[in-house]
Amino acid sequence: MSLVFLSPSRFLLFVAAGYLATGGGANNNQTAMIRAPRMVDGSVTIIH
Repeated sequence: MSLVFLSPSRFLLFVAAGYLATGGGANNNQTAMIRAPRMVDGSVTIIH
């Protein structure tokens, strides 16, 4: 598992990427939750 911290300005970019990567998040909600970027103390955390 690796943690990647990015600037908040790219938050929407990764939200969109995660949304598209999971087929809109409607077909597999569990995978969407795992891959979705999360706000942690003002920074974006992506768990791989």
